[in-house]
Amino acid sequence: ETLADAKGEVNIDNVSFRYVPDKKLIENFNLHAEPGKRIAIVGPTGCGKTTLVDLLLGLLKPQSGKITVDGRNIEENLPSWQKKIGYVPQFIYLLDDSIRENVAFGVLPEEIDDNRVWQVLEQAQIADFVRSLPGQLAEPMGELGSRLSGGQRQRIGIARALYAAPEILILDEATSALDLETERAFADALAKLKGALTILTIAHRPATVQMCDRVVRLVPAAGSSSARNETDVSGNTRE
Repeated sequence: ETLADAKGEVNIDNVSFRYVPDKKLIENFNLHAEPGKRIAIVGPTGCGKTTLVDLLLGLLKPQSGKITVDGRNIEENLPSWQKKIGYVPQFIYLLDDSIRENVAFGVLPEEIDDNRVWQVLEQAQIADFVRSLPGQLAEPMGELGSRLSGGQRQRIGIARALYAAPEILILDEATSALDLETERAFADALAKLKGALTILTIAHRPATVQMCDRVVRLVPAAGSSSARNETDVSGNTRE
């Protein structure tokens, strides 16, 4: 089995990371994400949540500890691991192009599978809106997605992240810029994915956190002079 055959079980084992030697950021962090579970990672601004995402994406390498997927260290084959991750950032970058090209981002136009585009639009709960457009998949989205609302842009971001059939979906503050009603619609779209893939979401908005099975809180380690030192302290199960 290769990392490309991952089923979505993620383990972060005693991971520590610092940008400079005298400033702790992530210290002995542990997290177990079972396949198909939805886990919210919460904490105050500046506690290292985005750094944790960068470690999961393989953009940063821990100074100690390891990150494994289905028991295999992701560093064995980072490109293979990264292909199995869907990533939805806080701000979705959209091309001044069609919905088709934006969902199948980076795929040659002649290689785009329209059936797959429709499938992920359904999963992201935005297919009905796309069907209502005159051009449907060919409809232009405007510069930076100017013809879409914030919630619609985020759901296009989910569809894009799902197009390559990832085993793990990582959301980095993906709802922080949304109003409450749009956040709820976004959370409903994520709820439809329950059990289909592992979801790790960096979040602080209630609707997104509440749809998760577990909440992991990042807090400063006891006795540390650094406000950025963090430890996994919570694993509240929500069924």
